[in-house]
Amino acid sequence: MGPADTLGARTLYTYTPDSTARYLIAEPQPDLLSPNLTVEAALDSLGRRLADGYFREWRGEPTGISFETVEVVTLPTPPDSVRIAVVNMADPDSVAVRAFFQGSSGGLISSLMIEAMLMQPSLDIREQRPLLDGLVLLYNGRRFPFGQPEHAPLHYVQRPPVGRYIGSR
Repeated sequence: MGPADTLGARTLYTYTPDSTARYLIAEPQPDLLSPNLTVEAALDSLGRRLADGYFREWRGEPTGISFETVEVVTLPTPPDSVRIAVVNMADPDSVAVRAFFQGSSGGLISSLMIEAMLMQPSLDIREQRPLLDGLVLLYNGRRFPFGQPEHAPLHYVQRPPVGRYIGSR
């Protein structure tokens, strides 16, 4: 395992929906992880935070939703490389279909929460690159099955979300 396989010196962030409704996602909060973690281990940790936070419960009941990293591929594309991850959203009771991806607002906010937490976009690209350049999200081991492209286009390869959805620092 070399330096390119580890997280390195970077700040990761925890994202939450914006209660002020000015942005879809609130200002990110710094979340320090060990720089010696692999990218896969960092994604697993971020996935646990996403499952234990935003996707934790619905109507007062635990959802059982979890996220697991399937694979991270680094493609050599000079002058640097591109990192794409495949992550599975495990939802044994199919709660997400009923609770988190209903309607245009629910689908959009839920998809942005997944993208922001796992891809770690930077509000200032000069500060640091996103953790991932692309994300393929699986749902119970298969390509994401639902959502209109304009509301929750998670059946496509995702790119880091743009800053207009995220509160600025």
